[in-house]
Amino acid sequence: MLGSWYLHTERYVLPEQQRKAHQMLQRVIRYNAQVKTIQQFDGVSLDIEPHLLDAWDTQKTYLLEQFVQLSQALMQLKVQAHASFKLGAAIPFWFDAIAIESRGTTQMLNQHLQDIYDYVVLMDYRDHAQGADGILSHAQDELAYAQRIGKSVWIGVETGANEIEKVSFHHLREADMERELDLVNAALASHAEFGGVVIHHFSTYRQWVQRLDPSSLKQDSNSNAP
Repeated sequence: MLGSWYLHTERYVLPEQQRKAHQMLQRVIRYNAQVKTIQQFDGVSLDIEPHLLDAWDTQKTYLLEQFVQLSQALMQLKVQAHASFKLGAAIPFWFDAIAIESRGTTQMLNQHLQDIYDYVVLMDYRDHAQGADGILSHAQDELAYAQRIGKSVWIGVETGANEIEKVSFHHLREADMERELDLVNAALASHAEFGGVVIHHFSTYRQWVQRLDPSSLKQDSNSNAP
């Protein structure tokens, strides 16, 4: 994954910062070109979230237009390098409610981004699968569009603490998350455009599991795994 809160990579959508995003991807391209196939990265997931910028409330359209342009430029870098890895981006589920014009075409923001990238990871942060405000409902538009264009959508869920309870499984048990994700997998098992479920992110997931089951901390510390 390329992008992180501590590097403030949301700033990479700004014209004066986009060079940093290019360099970030170019480092992966150079690495893959220099190592054996078995050592190469199979995919790159970008986490650049313009809605985290202070200017979001007053310059939303401009920032999103820049995000689309940056996405086009990054994909072009991949194509020009003849890179074989898949390139995708994490996007909020509410991007499907924002219309943006790009290169003479106006459509929903998620559609622009799904057209560009090989796949998207939908930040579908809810603690339940079903219902109007559930994981499945929020993913409908992205999955339907992915089916139309032959791309894939991965469903992302959250385990870190959040002041809005429904955003994360943090306040629930691991069995609760497994039950809800089983419902997601069952509902989408026959959908070729469904890539799978991803959890945001490893460190918070690990902390969450260990908080629920303190014995796992001892087991983890005694593990021979790297």
